[in-house]
Amino acid sequence: MSKAYPSNLSHAQYEFLSEMIPEPKPGGRKREADMLSVLNAIFYVLVEGVRWRSLPGDFPAWQTVYRHKVILGNGHFALVLGLGGKLLTLR
Repeated sequence: MSKAYPSNLSHAQYEFLSEMIPEPKPGGRKREADMLSVLNAIFYVLVEGVRWRSLPGDFPAWQTVYRHKVILGNGHFALVLGLGGKLLTLR
């Protein structure tokens, strides 16, 4: 679990957004990364404007986060970002 950053989602926000995260493909490997940590890392990059490789060490590896960003980039990511952006501004 990462430290508390201003860009982190609350548990209520994550519960709302988690319904939009696609399930792993059948027959594939199980997810090893915690999706809350992955989403928090994605929002950290967006809010702080840092490079993927500059993620703090308490987030999952940047390659894992970037891969999930690409996986979520199938339309679900745009929806999550759109809703997440609204939720982040409500804090």
